Amino acid sequence: MTDDITKRDRDDVIFDKRRDTRIGAEFTVSFELAAEGPHKFFTGITQDISKGGIFLSTLQTLPIGTKMKIAFAVEGRNINAQAEVRWVRGPEASDSMGVTPGMGLRFVDIAEEDRVYIDAYVKEKETIYYDDEEK
Repeated sequence: MTDDITKRDRDDVIFDKRRDTRIGAEFTVSFELAAEGPHKFFTGITQDISKGGIFLSTLQTLPIGTKMKIAFAVEGRNINAQAEVRWVRGPEASDSMGVTPGMGLRFVDIAEEDRVYIDAYVKEKETIYYDDEEK
């Protein structure tokens, strides 16, 4: 296995296609679905964030492609965005591997000033992924 491959689940090896630097971060996130019928509200906690999206730790996973409204605060700044589910880690992974279930969300509609704020926040914090090998 090469360094440019990450292992999401034991049987699900994927290429890491993320373009944006991300950092570990825990923020409470509320998300709302406007499916057929009444609105549905849920909450979760981020595990990481980048200017392009978040990993939302939650037992309420949704199908890939599902769009939702999300709201969270980064150091006191309220962020509201539309997001889309890009990948899902179900509860079975949590049981078998001891990892947190949840969803990778991509921001599809976010105010540019909020995206810039998140990018600056990420850049001022230490990245959670680094090469610790000496060259």
